[in-house]
Parts: sequence; structure tokens; C-alpha cells
Amino acid sequence: RGQGTQTEEVKQLARAGLRNPFRVVVRQQFRAAGRGQGKPSTSSSAKDKIPCAEVRVPSQLSLQYAVCSPKEKLAMLVKYIRDFKGEKGIVYLLTCACVEFCAKALKGCGLLGGHNIWPLHGRMKQGARNAALKSFTESKSGVLLCTDVAARGLDIPSVQWIVQLDPPQDPSFFIHRVGRTARMGQSGRAILFLHSNEETYVPFLQKRKVPISEKVNLKCCEEDLSGIIRKMNERDRDMLDKSIRAFVTYIRAYTEHQCQYIFRLKELDVGHLGNFFALLRLPKMKEIKKIPGALLENFQPSQVDPAGVPYLDKSREKQRQEKLEREAEAQAKAKIEREEEKKRRQKIHQNEKRLPSAKRHKIDALQDDLELEEDWKLFKKLKKGKITEEEYDVQVKESREDIQKQMDKKRKKKRKNKRGSREA
Repeated sequence: RGQGTQTEEVKQLARAGLRNPFRVVVRQQFRAAGRGQGKPSTSSSAKDKIPCAEVRVPSQLSLQYAVCSPKEKLAMLVKYIRDFKGEKGIVYLLTCACVEFCAKALKGCGLLGGHNIWPLHGRMKQGARNAALKSFTESKSGVLLCTDVAARGLDIPSVQWIVQLDPPQDPSFFIHRVGRTARMGQSGRAILFLHSNEETYVPFLQKRKVPISEKVNLKCCEEDLSGIIRKMNERDRDMLDKSIRAFVTYIRAYTEHQCQYIFRLKELDVGHLGNFFALLRLPKMKEIKKIPGALLENFQPSQVDPAGVPYLDKSREKQRQEKLEREAEAQAKAKIEREEEKKRRQKIHQNEKRLPSAKRHKIDALQDDLELEEDWKLFKKLKKGKITEEEYDVQVKESREDIQKQMDKKRKKKRKNKRGSREA
């Protein structure tokens, strides 16, 4: 494998699994400026040497970038696809869940009639992945939505354009992505979508000798795409689940960017990102608790309660309702148990107030010792396979309740004995 495409993971694998590894590298040939053909240069000065060919980015590849708000990206993508109808393109997204969401949104919005769309990501079954790749490869036009699983090692003919809806977590994959077009001497276009807080990614790429400099202003489609997808989420829980999952995975993947000094979550407009995924409510996540409120205020919540959105599939909706009933029963039972436990502890606390502090500490220590001893016995049974984990949890709870009852009986017996001795 050439030096330019060998990933750090391959190098680490070689160090870990090979003895005395060596690497064969194909380098550029140089000739001296002004010399005759076929005569190698003997000069050691780098200024006198001219590379015979550029190997990183083909000259027929046009690299552009666009800066936009998170909520505008999907509408711009729809307009871009419609403008180049009949062509073949690849759209790269950050996570598998984002691919699933965008695939269903673009297919269901009704704005890309006649366009074939194929999702492709690492969580798909191998058969489905192979079928999607084969269909896209054999087609004359269409759009492949994918993650970096399709960034390298694939030779798909006649790909006219590449859209990176999200920059890759690993910046080395930028070249692999755009390398899917402009192959075999053909021309190609590649455009990168950036948020306003990410624009410093362009000079970073330029430092890595990536010839990207042209900034373009893309237009959104005229239709209210966010409103259309929001209505889809309000009607279909499957679509809503995909939106929530995509949002959550996007936030977590964003925090794992290798260029964290550029891609900072605290500068990302999370409110507009929620509008991009057409969420009804922003999910509760520890990652967004520290984000300034100004970056959340742009989110527009729906008046529809997410809990009331059903699955269009009747069997899945039936299962969901049954699950909700079981959860409600479990919560009610747990509430009753908590109240009973609270009353029991209050009663014990009142009785213990009458005892001297030394005796109270002695009783508490004895109870802790008994519980620890009983837990250890049950743990040994679990390790030997005599009981399951569920039985272990149940028996631990029951044993502690039994110990508590025994301690209560001992306290009552002591109090009775004291009363009897006083009366005598």
C-alpha cells in the first residue's frame, strides 16, 4: 500500500503483529529544470527539482466548500441533487444513524421523485450492504448515502460528484472520500458543507496540501423541507426514533473529532441541529447540558407530545403499548414499595431514638455484618452457577428484608424484657 493511503491503524497493526516489518514506498521521480529528457538530476537543491506528476488530488477534480446553518443542510442537499438530475453522486454523513434518518427523510419527503437513493453503512447486514452497493454501481444515476465505510477501497464507475454533508472525524479520510470521483481521467466535483463555527477547517486542509479554496453559495429548495419532515415525525414513531437516534449519535460523534480545536461542541448551534433532524423535543443528554443557552434557543419544539406518536406498523404499536403498560405497572409497584420502605424506616428511626447512641451504632453494625455475610453466601452460589443473576437480585432483596425483620423482633423483645423488669 502506498505511503499516502496507509492509515495509522495499519501501521499500528504492523508494529503489533509483524516481526521486523518493512514498507515498500513508491515515491515521486524528479528531474532537473532545464535539462534534457531522460537525464536525471545530480543537484541536491530542492528548488531545482520539479515533480513529474501530482499524486494526491487529480487536476480534473473541483474542490469547493459551502458555509451554512445546520438546519439548511438538508434543504441545500435536495436542491443540489435536483440541479444535477441524471447524475451519479455520493453523500457522506457522520454516523450510521444519520444515514438511516436522511435516507428515510429524502425518500418520504416527496421532493426527489425519480431519484434512486441507497443507504450504506457499517451497521447494515452484509447481504443488504452488498445489494445496495451493487445496485448503485450498476445504475446510471442516483445517490448513495453512506459513512466512511465507503470512503476507500471501492471503485465505483461514473461518479460525477461527492457531497460531504459532515466532515470526517479523521481528516485523513477527506482525500479518500473525494477520491471516489474524478477517476480514470474523468472530471468530478466535490463539495464540503461546513457550519459557521467550522470554517477554519478550510485553512487546515490547505496546510495539508489539499487544493480547496473556492467558496460557493448554495440555495435551499423552495419547499419547507423541515416542516415536511416534522410532520413525518409527528405521524410515525419509526421516523421519530430515527431522528432522535441520529441527533444523539451526531452529538457524541462530534465530541470525538480528531480536530477538536475546530469542531467544538460548545460552539455548535445545537438548536438548529435539532431543527435539522426535525425533533419534537430535544433529548436529555449530559453532552448538551454545558452548552450555552444561546445555542439552544433556536430550537422550535412541536406542540405534539412525542409519547403519543404511534408506529404506523400495527404489530410494533401493539408491542409498544404492551411495554408501556408493563412499565406503568412496574413504576406503580416500585412507588408502593418505596412508600412502605419509607414508613418502615421512619418507624425504626423513632424506636431507635429511645436507645442510647452507643447501642444504636452497635445494632447498625450488627445489621451490616449480617447483610454482608448473607450477600457473600449468595454471591458464592452465583459464581458456582447454582442461581441465576435474576435469582441473585431477588434473594439479596429478600435476605435483607428478613434480616431487618429479625432485627426488629430482637428490638421488640428487648423492650418487652426491659418493661417486665421495671414492673417487677
